[in-house]
Amino acid sequence: RLNGVLQGRPRGQGQGRERMEMWYKRALAFRLDHPEAIRQKQRYLQPYWYGSEEESLAFAREIAKADLYYGQELLQPYFVHRDLAQFFRNSRPGYWTEPQVWPDLEACFERFFDRAGDDQAWRNTYALCAWRCRQWKALDTQLAKLTDVKYDYFGGKEAYEQFKQKAHELAKQAK
Repeated sequence: RLNGVLQGRPRGQGQGRERMEMWYKRALAFRLDHPEAIRQKQRYLQPYWYGSEEESLAFAREIAKADLYYGQELLQPYFVHRDLAQFFRNSRPGYWTEPQVWPDLEACFERFFDRAGDDQAWRNTYALCAWRCRQWKALDTQLAKLTDVKYDYFGGKEAYEQFKQKAHELAKQAK
């Protein structure tokens, strides 16, 4: 029963927020799949279901700050901002550069690396986020920390080298 509810049915059931919260608390109490319970609650809280941008971000920030987690759960603000950027792509095409986005991303990625270690796949994603948010110093710093570059993230090896040079130049200008 819990698995069915967490797999998306509560959104379509129209049973309200109380029902979702009940199943979320049960999942946590019985030590079921916390990441999946978090993902399902997060989906429920998004503006295209029953929540709002504010509720979704507040929950993501709460999870990212919790001492209970060490893994990808800490990246909830990133997942929410990624989804919101997609959701608002037509009405707010500059979403990534809005002032609330970068502080959330920087905080969650830094905490993730502090607690989970240097995961190079996520380091590539962090660099890409810095680029999207036009945070040139942070981008330059993250590119310097990459030891396993996912060139396809950046459009290939040649594009990556150009990207890296441009990031370095923009970081110097930002100082």
